[in-house]
Amino acid sequence: MTPLAESLKRVDPGGRRFRISLTVTILTAFALVFVTVMGLTGLATYREAMRAAVASADREIADLTARTAARTAALVDPLYAAIAISPKLPDVTPGTGTTITATEGSFRGLLEALPRARAVSAASADGTLLQVLNLDAMTADRRRVLQVPDGARFAVRAVAASVAGQREETWRFLDAAGHVQEQRPLGPAPDPRDEIWFLTGLNNDGIATTVLHMLPALGVPGLTIVRRMPEGGVLGIDVGLDSLGAFLAEQRISPRSSAFIIDDNGILLAHSDRATAMSPGAAGQAPTWITIASSADPIMHEVWINFATGRLAPGRGVGLDVGGEAYLARVAELDHIGQPRALVAVVAPAADFTGPIHRARDRLVLLFLAAGAAGLGLIALVASRITRPLAELTREADAIRRFDLDGALTVSSHITEVARLALTMQAMKSALHMFSVYVPKDLARQLMDGDGTAHLGGERRVLTVMFTDIVGFTSIADGMDAETLMRLTSEYFEEMTRELMNAGGTIDKYIGDAVMALWNAPGLDADHAAHGCLAALRGRDLSHRLARDFEQRGRPALRTRFGVNTGEAVIGNVGSTDRMAYTAIGATVNMASRLEGLNKQYGTQILVTAATREAAGSDFVFRRVDRVLPKGRQTATDIHELLGLRCAAAPADRRLLLADADIERAARWDSIVAAYLDRRFVEARLLLPANGGPDDRLGALYRQRLDAFIAEPPGSSWDGVAAYQEK
Repeated sequence: MTPLAESLKRVDPGGRRFRISLTVTILTAFALVFVTVMGLTGLATYREAMRAAVASADREIADLTARTAARTAALVDPLYAAIAISPKLPDVTPGTGTTITATEGSFRGLLEALPRARAVSAASADGTLLQVLNLDAMTADRRRVLQVPDGARFAVRAVAASVAGQREETWRFLDAAGHVQEQRPLGPAPDPRDEIWFLTGLNNDGIATTVLHMLPALGVPGLTIVRRMPEGGVLGIDVGLDSLGAFLAEQRISPRSSAFIIDDNGILLAHSDRATAMSPGAAGQAPTWITIASSADPIMHEVWINFATGRLAPGRGVGLDVGGEAYLARVAELDHIGQPRALVAVVAPAADFTGPIHRARDRLVLLFLAAGAAGLGLIALVASRITRPLAELTREADAIRRFDLDGALTVSSHITEVARLALTMQAMKSALHMFSVYVPKDLARQLMDGDGTAHLGGERRVLTVMFTDIVGFTSIADGMDAETLMRLTSEYFEEMTRELMNAGGTIDKYIGDAVMALWNAPGLDADHAAHGCLAALRGRDLSHRLARDFEQRGRPALRTRFGVNTGEAVIGNVGSTDRMAYTAIGATVNMASRLEGLNKQYGTQILVTAATREAAGSDFVFRRVDRVLPKGRQTATDIHELLGLRCAAAPADRRLLLADADIERAARWDSIVAAYLDRRFVEARLLLPANGGPDDRLGALYRQRLDAFIAEPPGSSWDGVAAYQEK
């Protein structure tokens, strides 16, 4: 293992060690400290605020429960008082026609004075009933059945004593001022003494309250406060559940709180939400009240379960979990509602009270994030002043590893160690830049990406190889002093090298006035043949431009010939362990060199083999030149002249495009050569004049050959191969 590889192994033995930048390290450390301190402080503050909010909410619910119980009692107390002050059963004789009796008038006044009362009833011991009702509490269905006239506010319902076992019921409808609008008999009526309110009053001493029942005259559920009178009759005042529910709806402690009244048997007596308290009846039937067991409200279920198990009791609040949400609940016992015992429950989501805490928490989190961001920004600014030079040096080191050595290193730092490192890296970069002048950059990258060791030997690979040569260079060199020649060739090589490398080529070596270039080595290039041909065309164009420029400056024109071949070669390091050279060797390389020299024989500038033509693709225009056997070759090879481009991908290459006429002429020329190699000499000669020209040495060569073969055809062993003994 080389020293470089060993040092890399020591730096990272497994090659997988986790790394993090210095800036990130500083920022992470700050973030961890900041998050830990602020998080623990915020969490403690939040928990204390939540505890205080829940405790405060529980106190508020307890106060509201107590107030609701007291107000509910205050709601029915006037009704109790109204019954209690009556010394005897009022006269139950109904009025007739438009006459309003004193009892009817006092009952109507009582309904106006007690907004929660729905009806006042008095029934004597013989079953005579006098009842005044507030029609505002009557259901719409009941109003339609009774055909209540428009404008009616009150109704007087009278049931006469039994005559021959028959009781007659009469209704009179009053307006808001108490004037009779209409009187209407309704026919036979049931005995009032059989109704629950009468029986409750008859069977109890003093004032009592019925169980929940349907108020038949109004068609709504409710309770009746009753008192048995000394004469044996019963006096009662109806309270509708809707009035209790409306009262409870006014007692909300939070937007989503609810209050309801239940008895010991789990019967729902009233609810702040009327839709929850009432169950719509079947078609043609009145709505019915709901038991906790039949209710779909999960909150009431939880309250009842906790009350039934003793966990929830008057004076003790509990927390409930309803569908994953926390609720707070309290109950209080109600007086004057009768038996069984009635309780008022108040329930509210904890979030209604802790919501401000949550919002404050969210604001605190935003403030925390803003403070953290500001702190990170400040720390990042300080860290960047420390790490920016190191980051620049890291990028520069990575660029050096990629052998990207362009540009000067400009790193400024007040830290002594960083400044020293920058100077050392600049010196290394300069040394490597000098090294890259002698070694192909791709090869240097391979060495640096590998284990840093160069080995003798190579690998077989299909390459495209190019040789260039300056026409008449020997004569030019003989007529010029060495210094001027050096400057001239240096300028020429600078431009030509750039053109070849821009087309993806690697300069293998300079041989006097010649250049050897490779494609598909060291780096892989799938389109190496096309890139080599494009480089030859660009090089030819550059050669023409340089020739004109040199001539304008009084210098000799340097015209270039190119030979390009594609095939398998061995690419790698040759030499000794002390001194190596990266190059390609093999028949493919030799053939490329021979092609460059054969340009002199045919008057061409770029010659390629059939393998190169086939691999380059259809974007290039060629014409077939000959079938040759160069010196040192064992098999003949078809060679072609590269003329130009059929289409250009880059705007700068448009000057390399051939006109349509030239493309057609090249195609016809291939027909001439094909006829020639097929011994159809006369046919080829007839096609030739249309393609030849005074400057076309290849055309002149074929005229000479064809004329000779027409005059004296070659023997049967002739295969069209032109053998050359000179390089």
